[in-house]
This record gives sequence, structure tokens and C-alpha cells, in this order.
Amino acid sequence: LSGPKTQVRNILGNASNLVFNTFVRPVAAGADYMQHVLRGKKQEVFLGEVPAALHGLLTGIKTGIRKAHFVLKEGFTLDDVAALEFRGPEVKGGIYTNFVGRALEAADQFFRSIMFESELHARAYADTIKRGLKGEAAEEAYKQFIASPPVKVIEEISRVARRAVF
Repeated sequence: LSGPKTQVRNILGNASNLVFNTFVRPVAAGADYMQHVLRGKKQEVFLGEVPAALHGLLTGIKTGIRKAHFVLKEGFTLDDVAALEFRGPEVKGGIYTNFVGRALEAADQFFRSIMFESELHARAYADTIKRGLKGEAAEEAYKQFIASPPVKVIEEISRVARRAVF
């Protein structure tokens, strides 16, 4: 786990997962729409989620950089603190002697943040459509969903984001 190949594989794996998850959404929306038209199934995935997810992806990059920097600097994540999960002691020397492990975790934090924000924005869009909102009401509901998503949604999105990294 300490070689450059591991770092590269981790980053490429996470990046490919992100790309796949991004490009599968329009296909899923199209298939869901066909089920809606042909079988009368209630639509769950919407094509409009794609730009919302891309907006979330860009937001997630900023958050991911911040979280990755924190891990590199401090050696633990804020999620570890919130869950009261502490890792074993690091080798003395801080980032210089523990860079490899911190770099792996930093990359995971970066990609997990991107997936989380992307999925959050997509679900916020879907929520406004399912509620039949339009115009300013839809925009306000979207912002409110992003600012304060339901706990169940946070749990679901967190699972999606965890599965998206290696």
C-alpha cells in the first residue's frame, strides 16, 4: 500500500467510478422515462438531474479539496471525529513520515465529497419535480433541500459516496 502504483490505482479507480456514475444518470433517466410512457410507472429519475448533478460535482470539488487538505495536514478526518473513531497512532514525524496513508485517505475524501455533493444536488432537483414545483418555488425548495436535506437522504447519499471510492 505504500508504492506510487497504489496511489495512482486508487485515484484512477475513484475517477473512473465518478465518471461512470456521472454518465449513467442520463441513461437511467431515459430508461425510467420509457417505463413511465410505456407502462405508466411513476417517474423516479429525471433528465434534469444531470445538470444539477454536474453543479454538485463542481461544488464537491471545492469541498473535496478542503477535506483532502485537512487529512493531509492533520492525519484524520472530521468524519472520524464525529463518529468518535480514532485511528492508531501515526509514526512520529507528521506528514513527512505518514504521507502515503494520508494521501490515500485524502484522495478518498476528495472523491467522496464530489460524489456526495453531486448526488445531493441531483436528489434536490428530483425532489422539486416530484413535488410539482416550478419557478421561484422550485428554486427555493432546491436551495432548502441542499441546505437542510432530510436525515434519510443524507444516510442514502453517504452510502452512495462511500461505495464510489475504493
